[in-house]
Amino acid sequence: MARTRKQELSPSSYPSARLVEWLRKQSDVITRYKQQIVLGSAVVVVCAISGISWAAWAQYRQSQGLEHFRVGLLAIESKEYDMAVAELTQAEAALYGESRGVAALHLGEAFEKSNQLLEAKDAYERVATSHDAGPYVKQIALLRLGHGAEEAEEFDAAAQWYREASGLDGPSKSEALLALGEALERQDGASVPQAYFDLLEQFPDSPLADMVRTKTGK
Repeated sequence: MARTRKQELSPSSYPSARLVEWLRKQSDVITRYKQQIVLGSAVVVVCAISGISWAAWAQYRQSQGLEHFRVGLLAIESKEYDMAVAELTQAEAALYGESRGVAALHLGEAFEKSNQLLEAKDAYERVATSHDAGPYVKQIALLRLGHGAEEAEEFDAAAQWYREASGLDGPSKSEALLALGEALERQDGASVPQAYFDLLEQFPDSPLADMVRTKTGK
């Protein structure tokens, strides 16, 4: 009988053997947890290093962009427009946010002063359609697009650029309204454009208002 009971009981049936087996299973679970923790920690470290590396690279690019921007402005002042175009092109590519819009605006200026009008128009349009450029920078770009269209006697396009510029709350809004009125007046000299009256209403103390009063009789 004793021999039969012994044969019926496998080693895992004994309490000590069950405990050992349970501990072994728990050890396996703990080992897997440790492996997951180590792997997770490694991923976190890699991500942190990647984030730090990206931030350092972005800061480096920004500093390089600002240096190209500085050199480009000096080149414009010294009328070295080819150098200005090269430097400001690199500045626009390296910078981000509103700084990129400012670089593109001055790049358009460099193109314009070197008589590369199509390239200037492209640069100004990038600023005008940018989501990052502020209203002042956009307004200047739109005004320059309008001036270029006027010089080409494309008055419909000029009026559209000036209308967009006058819709922005920037410091050149009164100038945009005056330019819009003059462009519309050149299109249809028989009527006084509404833009003149808008300028008088919104900027009655502006020096430009005196110019408009002679046109409107008010």
